[in-house]
Amino acid sequence: MCKYIRSYVCYLAVAMLSLVFLVGNSTNVSAAYEGGDVSNGGTITGTVKLAGDVPAAKILKVDKDQATCGHDDLPSEALMVSADSALQNAVVSITNISKGKKFEGGTSAIDQKGCVFSPHIAMIPQGSSINLLNSDDVMHNLHSWSMKNTAFNEGVAAHGNISKTFEFPETVKVTCDVHKWMTSW
Repeated sequence: MCKYIRSYVCYLAVAMLSLVFLVGNSTNVSAAYEGGDVSNGGTITGTVKLAGDVPAAKILKVDKDQATCGHDDLPSEALMVSADSALQNAVVSITNISKGKKFEGGTSAIDQKGCVFSPHIAMIPQGSSINLLNSDDVMHNLHSWSMKNTAFNEGVAAHGNISKTFEFPETVKVTCDVHKWMTSW
């Protein structure tokens, strides 16, 4: 089972790596990439590991809507490390690629269930839409922290959903203003 930990430096590193297909130079990288059929492709696999001491865990206080959100405080998902130092929620990007397989998309939805965003990190291709679902019995408020795309800050009724399109590549933080412990990328 993973240990849940938080370190300001590691948190920023994970955040900056998140949403790799929405990150980067929006005019050079995304416009220069040509997606298509690949006959001689390969696969890259690996594990991102934390070097050094594991920082102390940060616990998030659950203090609202406890009938839905639960009574137990939650471990932060900002930095999660397994017993063998492997990082969860790490995203790695490869730069200077101009041609290759078309990116078919990744996660097309983020759900709010039990007052937690799931998944914690979602990647979508530039120009794609993502569904933001609310599976809870309480209202959530989705607040995006965006510099290049149109930011949004709107309520989502219990069992409701909204869809948003991200035209420009970037890392976008999404929070719930009603439940301050909720964060997604």
